[in-house]
Amino acid sequence: MCSLWTDCQYGTQSHTCTDLHACGTIIVRPALSRACEEKPSAFQQSYTPPKSDSAPPPKVAPSPTSSTPPKSTWDFGKYKPYLMGLAAFIVLAIIAVVVIFVIRKKSSGSEDYSAAENWAAKEKEAGLPEANIRAALANQGWEEEDINKILK
Repeated sequence: MCSLWTDCQYGTQSHTCTDLHACGTIIVRPALSRACEEKPSAFQQSYTPPKSDSAPPPKVAPSPTSSTPPKSTWDFGKYKPYLMGLAAFIVLAIIAVVVIFVIRKKSSGSEDYSAAENWAAKEKEAGLPEANIRAALANQGWEEEDINKILK
């Protein structure tokens, strides 16, 4: 977006332009100055060119690309459904992995309990004191709460 041209001074006009979309490029920025002809003031002697029978040249409209920034080559709107699908797939995959991990942990935990319960029962039948069984289970990494469940 550019301001209006300044008055012609010393054969030059200027204006300022702002990058509204913060593109960070000056490739398509319009010129900031241009040559001009000063209009004579009332104090200067004026010269009027002779009139011509020919029509003046047609006015040329400025090119629309000169004031608009170039379109990005990566159009997110075009790929939005694919990106959303990919994100949904990743979320579902993560959920599936967590569910499988939890199911395996639960099933392996119940097998560990039954194996530990069977071992503890055999040791009790063999006459091993409960304190020794507790110590052996604790040495294997069992928590106190789990040991109490095993020795019920």
